[in-house]
Amino acid sequence: MNKYINRNVEIKLDKMNGHFPVILVTGSRQSGKSTLLEYLTSSENGQINMVTLDNFADRNLAINDPQLFIRTHEPPLIIDEFQYAPNILSYIKIAVDEARKNELFGDGKPVGTLYYLTGSQAFETMKDVTESLAGRVAIVDLHPLSTREISGLATTEFVPDIKLLKKRECSNRLSTQKLFERIHRGSYPELYKDKNIDWEAYYSSYLRTY
Repeated sequence: MNKYINRNVEIKLDKMNGHFPVILVTGSRQSGKSTLLEYLTSSENGQINMVTLDNFADRNLAINDPQLFIRTHEPPLIIDEFQYAPNILSYIKIAVDEARKNELFGDGKPVGTLYYLTGSQAFETMKDVTESLAGRVAIVDLHPLSTREISGLATTEFVPDIKLLKKRECSNRLSTQKLFERIHRGSYPELYKDKNIDWEAYYSSYLRTY
């Protein structure tokens, strides 16, 4: 059974895909960043590679020899938790600029999207991104699940227009008890993929391992 929960930002990402050399998805741990990118790129018939810097061997290579790291992993490439090795951003910039130059003066191959990054939105992380990839990166913030996502309703972008809002499918009204249960359970995807997880144990472990 497919337990993937569709996210509202899928529409935005789909519009960005192929038009920006780099796409960065930021958000807290366990908000679903990696899962979202894997889902959106699963239709590419295995043509998109993935590497996670949670893996110490890959992280060490990215830190100690970022140029070799970029050359070793062919784009299009998902780099998960890139903030562990922010020095790779300079080499991603070089790779993007070379691809753009080739499109203009070489074989004309479109650049498309070469790198998909996931990472936290810490100040230093975003500072590194803006300094290295300005004009090359599209940034999307992914928050934990919304009520519409939890309810499995159509993933439409929120637009503050009364006429459009009236056309949106409404979520079921929650009783006071159900509302407080939702508040206490929170909105991290793992808690809704497995309804049997004890939310108190989940958050206790989350805080101790963050």
